[in-house]
Amino acid sequence: MPLQFLALRYPAGGATYGPSVSQGVDTLVQEINWISEQCGAYTPAIFLLGYSQGADVVSRAAISNGLTARGKGAIAGVASIANPNFQPFKPFDAPGSASGGSGRFGGYTPSMNDALASMRFWGFPPPGGSQGWVYRVRAWCQDGDYWCSSGDGPNAGTIHDNAANTYATSVKDWIQYIATEASGF
Repeated sequence: MPLQFLALRYPAGGATYGPSVSQGVDTLVQEINWISEQCGAYTPAIFLLGYSQGADVVSRAAISNGLTARGKGAIAGVASIANPNFQPFKPFDAPGSASGGSGRFGGYTPSMNDALASMRFWGFPPPGGSQGWVYRVRAWCQDGDYWCSSGDGPNAGTIHDNAANTYATSVKDWIQYIATEASGF
């Protein structure tokens, strides 16, 4: 299976977080729609992966009303790492994710969370066992992280800065599972 990895260019910035996220979502939605139309009768499997502000961008883009039906259908998975809008106890949260606090920006609206949770299919959730919902969205956040769990300890910033490395293997394993062993797309 041929793979292609692409980075999204958008003006990521902390001081202009809201407008930056909006521009990132708009750009990503345009890219998803364009890519999904370039493959003729074949619909590509697109995985969205974002860290911190990028996690907010990919999560919002995945449920954007700007996606075409084909673009929406092309999204095989969404991996969100250390999202400042993380909320604990969502069905799509990765096992072992933060349970002590929500992200600095308070989380998504109930309708946005419902839309993210609806990206699922019936199958055998990893690591195996009995049948259940397999979520195409997976959110990772570590307790104590400054941005995704509102941590305020002396290592809160370091926990956030290291989140991509902390979860790299889990993210890779989840994407590999969805891409190769799961059914539903």
